[in-house]
Amino acid sequence: MCICFIYLNNNIDDGSSSSPSSSTADYQLVVINNRDEYYERPTKPASLWNGSCISGLDQQANRENGTWLGVNTIDGKVGILLNILQPNCDSTKKGRGFLVTDFISGNEDVIDYADRIAKEKHEYNKFNLVLLQKKNNKWHVLMVSTESNELKGETLDQNILAFGNSAYERPWLKVKESKVKFEEIIKSHRKNNDISDEGDNKLKDEMLKLLTDKTKHWPDCQILSQLNLTGKSHQQQKQQQHHCQQKQEHDAKMYAFGKKLSSNFVEVAETKYGTRTHSLILIDKVGKGEYIEVDMRATSTTTAAAVATTTAAAATTAEATEAAVSPSWVQNVIKFQFPSLSSQ
Repeated sequence: MCICFIYLNNNIDDGSSSSPSSSTADYQLVVINNRDEYYERPTKPASLWNGSCISGLDQQANRENGTWLGVNTIDGKVGILLNILQPNCDSTKKGRGFLVTDFISGNEDVIDYADRIAKEKHEYNKFNLVLLQKKNNKWHVLMVSTESNELKGETLDQNILAFGNSAYERPWLKVKESKVKFEEIIKSHRKNNDISDEGDNKLKDEMLKLLTDKTKHWPDCQILSQLNLTGKSHQQQKQQQHHCQQKQEHDAKMYAFGKKLSSNFVEVAETKYGTRTHSLILIDKVGKGEYIEVDMRATSTTTAAAVATTTAAAATTAEATEAAVSPSWVQNVIKFQFPSLSSQ
């Protein structure tokens, strides 16, 4: 399970002209994301790979090098994968994480790739795939979802977007309500127009606070429906005398599980599952970008700063620094440069 919020501004300029639609402190793109996964699933932390791609990488057997979130700094691509909650998954189907790595590392543009995957989506367990690419000074956003009957990528035009583990048109309560908070954070940052490091850090802190929010948005009829609990309350389920005891116990466990999924920060201690990675991608008006990952690790250590220089394009560099945030969480910051607006 995951949750993702996106802000994009296609009216922003690179500072060469006066634009009433953007503030000095504005970003052309902000993506914030939580990855919910089993704590013991092996994963490489975010890093630069293939010359221009940035992402964490799954290391699970038969799923190696898939990812849930990634960027291509030269081709102007961003891919996000969100699994859709379903009671049972088919282990024989293709790994969904490759949908992102294939997009950001491949040659297909966002429209062609989305259209192709839309025709192949039956080969995967349920998912929402969000694809972005900067082309001709404009961000194009397309979505492919197993919950849609469309056999091509669906274009999304809003500047504030929110995605979760259900059909886009039927969001969970936490997605719907947190989208409002995300928009408030963006509006406040633009209104204050604070270009200082303090203002920038405040924005990042507020976004991380949203991602780590443990408020339960419960009961949620959409979650209950996806767990085949038909939107009934726990009390109503207990009162159904015709259900066998085993069915009641199963439903009670599913109800409790659904409740744990109803917060942005997920914790399911009994199965060692929950939110284990927070990610922020921010790209300003001149193409300066940051990929910030706050990741749960078995052991937190501080490593020396590492610098990786992209040779595929002289305009693109990536700089990574890693520092211990807490005994179990490590922050990794990768800086990169997109081509400027005027050069695209």
